[in-house]
Amino acid sequence: MKKREAPTGDYSAKKWITFSSLVVILSLICWGVWAGADKISDSGRQITIGLQDMPTSLDMRTTWNPNAQRILLQNVYQGLLIRNDQNEVSPGLASGWNESEGGLLYTFQLRKTYFSDGKRVVAQDVIWSIKTLVSEKYPGYLDFAGVSSFSDPNPYTLQIHLSHPNPELLWYLAGPSSIIIEPDKYNYQGLPVGAGPYVVSSQGPQSITLTRNPYYWSKPYYSTVVFRYFSSSSAEVSALKAGQIQGACDLTSSSGLPSSFTAYRGLSSKIVTLVFNDHPSSLMSDLKARQSMRLLIDKQQAIAAAGGLGVEVAGPVPMLDPGYEDLTSQFPYNRKEGQASMDYYYNKTFTLAYRNSLVEPVAQSIKSQLAQDGLTVNIYKLTADQWNNDVVSSTKYDMVLYISGGSHTLGTWVSGDTWWGWDSPAADTLYRQSITSPNYSTYTEGMAKTAQLVAEGQPADWLYQMQVLSAWSKGISGVPENLTDYCIPVFGLKG
Repeated sequence: MKKREAPTGDYSAKKWITFSSLVVILSLICWGVWAGADKISDSGRQITIGLQDMPTSLDMRTTWNPNAQRILLQNVYQGLLIRNDQNEVSPGLASGWNESEGGLLYTFQLRKTYFSDGKRVVAQDVIWSIKTLVSEKYPGYLDFAGVSSFSDPNPYTLQIHLSHPNPELLWYLAGPSSIIIEPDKYNYQGLPVGAGPYVVSSQGPQSITLTRNPYYWSKPYYSTVVFRYFSSSSAEVSALKAGQIQGACDLTSSSGLPSSFTAYRGLSSKIVTLVFNDHPSSLMSDLKARQSMRLLIDKQQAIAAAGGLGVEVAGPVPMLDPGYEDLTSQFPYNRKEGQASMDYYYNKTFTLAYRNSLVEPVAQSIKSQLAQDGLTVNIYKLTADQWNNDVVSSTKYDMVLYISGGSHTLGTWVSGDTWWGWDSPAADTLYRQSITSPNYSTYTEGMAKTAQLVAEGQPADWLYQMQVLSAWSKGISGVPENLTDYCIPVFGLKG
């Protein structure tokens, strides 16, 4: 058999050049395909959603900014985790996590996803975001008080080490304090650059427009989401009727809603609370007086006065929070029993202060109800300065009507350093044991028992948990029903 020799001369060189060129061309094609594989094309779908109270700034990092948070959290900014419609923790930019046996180590696996400028999200971005939050003492920095260190075994694995167990850590990692920010790219004044499914593309006089982040790991149904702002609930309903918007939050009534829309009544995490002054200078420092006052106030009348958007509660833990239990049967409205135990306070005058105009009808309802039992209530609406001076500093009033801070705020009732003066060492001890438990079921049981102790001490009458009312065009699915005063995630919308 004749041996085949390798080609020589010009032919060999030409073939090698041709082959090399093909390799380069194919490599460039493959690189283009690979580089563009994570960039999702735009399908052109748009939805417009009505809201009220347009944010004056899009900075939700350096200052507490609930109006910006509502539209940016989970949509433009995400953390390792997110909170779903039931206030439960779900995977976010992390596909999952593992917790060590003693609760001192959490390990997260990052998804293959990118910031809206195309840079891949790595573990160091998470570490930088949290460390900067803590060092600058931005809102929420105390959420990470128990974190001792971070480590990243590889660019897409993050480990968080704790000095003591914290069963609330995952919940914090799904909140506004834990948004992941690209180092040196956070513009506090301009349009944000985040790692969520959307990016802020424009801001007008009465609207903010989000467009799809083409590098996000999952493709949202709508390529464009417009938040349009109105002055009132009735203006939103008019826009629904005119077909200008397909969804509306912040409604106060479903009256006049077109038949082509569905109304959703969901839960806020906020509780309208009547706080009693437990300092010796107040009549309400007497436990008997606090018990009697709770018996005399009909919560349903208070809810009706506020427009009907509320559900009775009788303790400091809102529904959808760990440790929530229905305590209403333990603290019922019982006017007859309340009247019998209030004889000592007959013809006494009580002072009631409030600041938020939303609770003004409730204050008037309380005054009217107690007047039927011979109790005089003088109501005072306070300015911000008056609130700080007369309530927080000098506790001048017998009762204060205010809206609680929301989810996971049970600790404020047991801190021992409250402006209303009530304290319970037993509740405080139980609470602190619970929030350092390595076992989540032990934690939730501890929250429930702590709430029971607080409710029995009766530092307040938790009148009702607020509700949120929204309306969406029929055919749209994945609508957020609960907690839309906190966050309005739109990446799950379809239809």
